[in-house]
Amino acid sequence: MMKKALKAAVLSGIAAMFSVALAGNAAAAQTQTAASAGPVNVLIKHDTKGMEITKDKNMCVMCHADDYGRIGKAKKGEEGTEMPANHWVKGKDGKMTVAPQRWNCTICHSPANNN
Repeated sequence: MMKKALKAAVLSGIAAMFSVALAGNAAAAQTQTAASAGPVNVLIKHDTKGMEITKDKNMCVMCHADDYGRIGKAKKGEEGTEMPANHWVKGKDGKMTVAPQRWNCTICHSPANNN
């Protein structure tokens, strides 16, 4: 019973984050998750215009995670900040994948300059 309630609460929270963020209201999403995210808001050091994040595609992951889903590795041959271990979970297939609550990077991370 406790596991079902916890799972329902987690899934509800994730769904709420995605619906707010994907609706284009990033400011509301940041406010909504500020309490759970803590004081860390790492700035994105490059322009993010045109870098799409949808439920099926995340252009951040294309550079900030390697092709094999290894934790803490940027794409081979690229300079870039690796995604830390707490951004990953083991998927049903046994491979590491980006944690659902970490999928929308711009909820916690914001560009330093988007000019």
